[in-house]
Amino acid sequence: NTIMMGDHVVGFGFLRDTAIDQHLLRRNRQFDLLSVIEAHPELLGIGLDENTAIVVRGD
Repeated sequence: NTIMMGDHVVGFGFLRDTAIDQHLLRRNRQFDLLSVIEAHPELLGIGLDENTAIVVRGD
């Protein structure tokens, strides 16, 4: 985990090779996530909004 842009910070490390952003559309942050993925195409980008969730199983 590394700091990548602006106010993006290091997370807990539960998901490797993943960039996660919350409140994506409400705070108009979808372009921030796109910038991270463009700069680091090896990462999986996950954007979450209010009342959404993901379930991760395995690797």
